[in-house]
Amino acid sequence: MSQSPGSLDGNPALLARQPMKRQRSKPHSFEDRLAAERKRLEEKAALLRDGKEREALLSKIAQIDTANHLNELLRSPRARAADQDPPRR
Repeated sequence: MSQSPGSLDGNPALLARQPMKRQRSKPHSFEDRLAAERKRLEEKAALLRDGKEREALLSKIAQIDTANHLNELLRSPRARAADQDPPRR
């Protein structure tokens, strides 16, 4: 069986020069990233005693909750309808 000059079959030198294709994971949604960060911070806060560091983590958790709530509001059908309505005078 003859091989074409550009064939990779059986030629380790050509195989070694081929770039590896990266396996990309599915992109995570904004909500997924917020939930993962919230969980991580909660777990970290649970290990800490009351103090400044724990309070800072709880504050970040509250910020994540606010971001999640705002995201839900902006994705709601009512918010989308408001974007499509002409401005009232």
